[in-house]
Amino acid sequence: MRQVDLFERFSEGQGTGYVAFTLLPDGQLMVKEKGFLEDGLHRSERFVELLSRDTHLGTYLDTRFPDSSFEYRGRFDRWKFDFNVEFLTSGHIFSVGFDEVYCWR
Repeated sequence: MRQVDLFERFSEGQGTGYVAFTLLPDGQLMVKEKGFLEDGLHRSERFVELLSRDTHLGTYLDTRFPDSSFEYRGRFDRWKFDFNVEFLTSGHIFSVGFDEVYCWR
C-alpha cells in the first residue's frame, strides 16, 4: 500500500493536470506530474524527483510552479497488483495491472 496526496494543477496556456506525492517505503516522497492540454489527447507524465517526508507540499508547489494554482484533492491509499507473463519461446512479456484505491477526503 502507498499513500498518495493529490493536487490538481491549473495553469493559463499550459493546460491542466495534477501533481501527486507518493510516500515510498523508505520514507521519501516521489513527485509525479501529469499534464493535459485542452483537447485531452496530448498528455505528459513524468516522475520529477524524490523529497524528504517532512517537505511542506504547498511551499514546494508554489516554488516549483510559480505560474500555476492548485487545489488539494485529498489523500488516498493505493494497492497495486501487477502480473507478468513471459513466453519463453518468443521472449514476449505481457503485463496486467490492477489498482485498488481508497480515498480519505
